[in-house]
Amino acid sequence: MCITHTKNDLLSGRTFCNNCLRNCERCGELKEPYSFKISPKTGVEICEPCFRKEMQKKTLEGVFKKD
Repeated sequence: MCITHTKNDLLSGRTFCNNCLRNCERCGELKEPYSFKISPKTGVEICEPCFRKEMQKKTLEGVFKKD
């Protein structure tokens, strides 16, 4: 691999070949292929940061809701 055909994953710190990275359907970014999780909301595989955002949003729904 040459440096122009690789990308560093900020979450894991690992270096991947651009051909091995996966495109997240939620954010559209190329991410490491091993951290994708299935979204309970949509049923598609999304990257870990998008999955965490979805779970945080689900957890916080209604917490600050005024009656």
